[in-house]
Amino acid sequence: MAWHNNRRSKTRSRSTRQISSGLLSTCLLLAGMAAQANDEHRTQDWQCPPQISETPVVSSQQPGWQVLLGSGQRSLDRVGVYLGPLTELAEQIPDQSENSAGIATDTWQLRRAADDHYLIGCRYTDTSAMLLRALPDTVQQCQARYQLTPSGQRQQLLSIRCE
Repeated sequence: MAWHNNRRSKTRSRSTRQISSGLLSTCLLLAGMAAQANDEHRTQDWQCPPQISETPVVSSQQPGWQVLLGSGQRSLDRVGVYLGPLTELAEQIPDQSENSAGIATDTWQLRRAADDHYLIGCRYTDTSAMLLRALPDTVQQCQARYQLTPSGQRQQLLSIRCE
């Protein structure tokens, strides 16, 4: 009887090892797939809306003055990287800026302290309005590319890429 129990115990151990081995293989496969998916999403292209509609409001009327407001469409002017929170935004200066073959490129290296949160900010012409979107904490670098005019002025945002 003892031998039979011992044999069953050995069989159970072998089955447990086979299940554990199969489970481990499945976990490793899933982890690999997750890592691959993570790598594919690590580099992210961002797009600012090309235009916004603005209707300004004056909250305090001044005696003797008339208000003329400039409502309308505002076109995308540029993009920036900001260190948050929203109430204390600090625009970051690009670590590198270069012009080559009709393209201007700004690159920001995002060095983070423990509680730092970065945002992408879309700036528009003739307004102080800005659209902001939080960057994932895993982002370490952002790059904005602009089309240049023949005279070297920035004409149009081509891409924003963060990784």
